[in-house]
Amino acid sequence: FPVTIQHLSRRAEVFIFDQPGTGASTVPRLDASMVGMNAIVNAAESLRTHLGLKSWNILGHSFGTLLGMQYAIDHPAAVRSLVLSGPGGPDTSFIEYFRDNVRVRLSAEQRIRFNELLELSKQGLITAQGEIELDSLFMKASTFDPEYFDHHEADPEDRINRATSEVVWAIVTGK
Repeated sequence: FPVTIQHLSRRAEVFIFDQPGTGASTVPRLDASMVGMNAIVNAAESLRTHLGLKSWNILGHSFGTLLGMQYAIDHPAAVRSLVLSGPGGPDTSFIEYFRDNVRVRLSAEQRIRFNELLELSKQGLITAQGEIELDSLFMKASTFDPEYFDHHEADPEDRINRATSEVVWAIVTGK
Protein backbone atom coordinates (compact mmCIF):
# COMPACT_ATOMS: atom_id res chain seq x y z
CA PHE A 1 0.00 0.00 0.00
CA PRO A 2 2.75 2.57 0.82
CA VAL A 3 4.30 1.96 -2.62
CA THR A 4 0.96 2.76 -4.29
CA ILE A 5 0.71 5.99 -2.30
CA GLN A 6 4.25 6.95 -3.34
CA HIS A 7 3.36 6.50 -7.01
CA LEU A 8 0.07 8.36 -6.69
CA SER A 9 1.65 11.24 -4.82
CA ARG A 10 3.92 11.94 -7.80
CA ARG A 11 0.84 12.95 -9.81
CA ALA A 12 -1.60 14.24 -7.23
CA GLU A 13 -1.95 15.38 -3.66
CA VAL A 14 -2.80 12.32 -1.54
CA PHE A 15 -4.60 12.26 1.80
CA ILE A 16 -4.61 9.08 3.86
CA PHE A 17 -7.64 8.96 6.10
CA ASP A 18 -7.59 7.39 9.57
CA GLN A 19 -11.12 6.13 10.09
CA PRO A 20 -12.61 7.07 13.49
CA GLY A 21 -11.17 4.76 16.13
CA THR A 22 -8.15 3.70 14.05
CA GLY A 23 -4.61 5.00 13.62
CA ALA A 24 -4.24 8.43 15.23
CA SER A 25 -8.02 8.94 15.41
CA THR A 26 -9.71 8.47 18.75
CA VAL A 27 -13.37 8.17 19.71
CA PRO A 28 -15.02 8.51 23.13
CA ARG A 29 -16.77 5.13 22.78
CA LEU A 30 -16.95 2.22 20.35
CA ASP A 31 -20.49 2.12 19.00
CA ALA A 32 -22.36 2.77 15.76
CA SER A 33 -22.56 6.51 16.40
CA MET A 34 -18.76 6.75 16.55
CA VAL A 35 -17.41 4.06 14.18
CA GLY A 36 -20.35 2.95 12.05
CA MET A 37 -20.53 3.51 8.30
CA ASN A 38 -22.34 6.86 8.68
CA ALA A 39 -19.81 8.10 11.23
CA ILE A 40 -16.89 7.18 8.97
CA VAL A 41 -18.47 8.75 5.88
CA ASN A 42 -19.30 11.91 7.85
CA ALA A 43 -15.72 12.10 9.14
CA ALA A 44 -14.42 11.84 5.55
CA GLU A 45 -16.80 14.60 4.48
CA SER A 46 -15.61 16.76 7.38
CA LEU A 47 -12.03 16.21 6.23
CA ARG A 48 -12.87 17.24 2.64
CA THR A 49 -14.65 20.36 3.89
CA HIS A 50 -11.78 21.19 6.26
CA LEU A 51 -9.29 20.89 3.38
CA GLY A 52 -11.42 23.26 1.30
CA LEU A 53 -11.77 20.80 -1.58
CA LYS A 54 -14.81 21.16 -3.85
CA SER A 55 -14.46 17.52 -4.94
CA TRP A 56 -11.88 14.80 -4.79
CA ASN A 57 -10.94 11.42 -6.22
CA ILE A 58 -11.65 8.53 -3.87
CA LEU A 59 -9.49 5.39 -3.82
CA GLY A 60 -10.94 2.67 -1.63
CA HIS A 61 -9.23 -0.65 -0.96
CA SER A 62 -10.92 -3.69 0.63
CA PHE A 63 -13.30 -2.33 3.31
CA GLY A 64 -12.50 1.13 1.94
CA THR A 65 -14.43 0.19 -1.20
CA LEU A 66 -17.62 -0.10 0.86
CA LEU A 67 -16.83 3.25 2.46
CA GLY A 68 -16.06 4.82 -0.92
CA MET A 69 -19.33 3.59 -2.41
CA GLN A 70 -21.32 4.86 0.57
CA TYR A 71 -19.50 8.21 0.43
CA ALA A 72 -20.34 8.53 -3.29
CA ILE A 73 -24.00 7.77 -2.57
CA ASP A 74 -24.18 10.30 0.28
CA HIS A 75 -22.04 13.03 -1.32
CA PRO A 76 -22.15 12.57 -5.13
CA ALA A 77 -21.19 16.18 -5.92
CA ALA A 78 -18.01 15.79 -3.86
CA VAL A 79 -16.74 12.77 -5.83
CA ARG A 80 -14.76 13.46 -8.99
CA SER A 81 -13.94 9.76 -9.45
CA LEU A 82 -14.22 6.54 -7.48
CA VAL A 83 -11.62 3.78 -7.79
CA LEU A 84 -12.34 0.46 -6.07
CA SER A 85 -9.33 -1.77 -5.39
CA GLY A 86 -10.03 -5.28 -4.13
CA PRO A 87 -13.76 -4.83 -3.53
CA GLY A 88 -15.49 -7.75 -1.89
CA GLY A 89 -18.99 -7.34 -3.18
CA PRO A 90 -22.20 -5.43 -2.55
CA ASP A 91 -22.73 -7.18 0.79
CA THR A 92 -20.77 -9.38 3.20
CA SER A 93 -21.68 -12.71 1.58
CA PHE A 94 -18.30 -12.61 -0.19
CA ILE A 95 -16.37 -13.21 3.04
CA GLU A 96 -16.60 -17.02 3.02
CA TYR A 97 -15.76 -17.15 -0.71
CA PHE A 98 -12.75 -14.94 0.02
CA ARG A 99 -11.59 -17.20 2.87
CA ASP A 100 -12.02 -20.29 0.68
CA ASN A 101 -9.93 -18.60 -2.02
CA VAL A 102 -7.23 -17.89 0.58
CA ARG A 103 -7.30 -21.49 1.83
CA VAL A 104 -6.68 -23.04 -1.60
CA ARG A 105 -3.56 -20.89 -2.01
CA LEU A 106 -1.98 -22.08 1.21
CA SER A 107 -0.07 -25.28 1.89
CA ALA A 108 -1.81 -27.97 3.94
CA GLU A 109 0.15 -26.94 7.05
CA GLN A 110 -0.60 -23.24 6.50
CA ARG A 111 -4.30 -24.05 5.92
CA ILE A 112 -4.53 -25.81 9.30
CA ARG A 113 -2.88 -22.87 11.06
CA PHE A 114 -5.05 -20.36 9.16
CA ASN A 115 -8.21 -22.17 10.31
CA GLU A 116 -6.95 -22.31 13.92
CA LEU A 117 -6.16 -18.59 13.96
CA LEU A 118 -9.42 -17.67 12.25
CA GLU A 119 -11.38 -19.61 14.88
CA LEU A 120 -9.45 -17.90 17.70
CA SER A 121 -10.21 -14.54 16.06
CA LYS A 122 -13.94 -15.34 15.79
CA GLN A 123 -13.98 -16.25 19.50
CA GLY A 124 -12.07 -13.10 20.48
CA LEU A 125 -9.21 -15.19 21.88
CA ILE A 126 -6.48 -14.36 19.36
CA THR A 127 -3.28 -12.73 20.61
CA ALA A 128 -1.57 -9.77 18.95
CA GLN A 129 1.08 -12.16 17.60
CA GLY A 130 -1.67 -14.46 16.32
CA GLU A 131 -3.28 -11.52 14.48
CA ILE A 132 0.05 -10.75 12.83
CA GLU A 133 0.43 -14.41 11.82
CA LEU A 134 -3.15 -14.49 10.44
CA ASP A 135 -2.52 -11.30 8.45
CA SER A 136 0.72 -12.80 7.13
CA LEU A 137 -1.14 -15.87 5.87
CA PHE A 138 -3.76 -13.62 4.24
CA MET A 139 -1.01 -11.61 2.55
CA LYS A 140 0.82 -14.70 1.30
CA ALA A 141 -2.37 -16.04 -0.26
CA SER A 142 -3.44 -12.68 -1.69
CA THR A 143 -0.38 -11.68 -3.68
CA PHE A 144 1.29 -12.72 -6.91
CA ASP A 145 4.65 -12.98 -5.14
CA PRO A 146 4.08 -14.67 -1.77
CA GLU A 147 7.84 -15.04 -1.22
CA TYR A 148 7.95 -11.29 -0.48
CA PHE A 149 6.06 -11.92 2.75
CA ASP A 150 8.38 -14.66 4.01
CA HIS A 151 10.73 -11.95 5.28
CA HIS A 152 8.15 -9.22 5.92
CA GLU A 153 7.44 -8.56 9.58
CA ALA A 154 4.20 -6.76 10.31
CA ASP A 155 4.49 -4.00 12.87
CA PRO A 156 1.68 -4.25 15.46
CA GLU A 157 1.59 -0.43 15.62
CA ASP A 158 0.62 -0.30 11.92
CA ARG A 159 -2.41 -2.52 12.46
CA ILE A 160 -5.96 -1.33 12.65
CA ASN A 161 -7.59 -1.21 16.03
CA ARG A 162 -9.11 -4.71 16.42
CA ALA A 163 -11.91 -3.50 18.73
CA THR A 164 -12.93 -0.81 16.24
CA SER A 165 -12.83 -3.32 13.39
CA GLU A 166 -15.08 -5.73 15.28
CA VAL A 167 -17.65 -3.01 16.04
CA VAL A 168 -17.67 -1.78 12.43
CA TRP A 169 -18.10 -5.31 11.03
CA ALA A 170 -20.85 -6.09 13.53
CA ILE A 171 -22.68 -2.97 12.33
CA VAL A 172 -22.11 -3.79 8.65
CA THR A 173 -23.17 -7.43 8.98
CA GLY A 174 -25.97 -6.77 11.47
CA LYS A 175 -24.56 -9.36 13.91
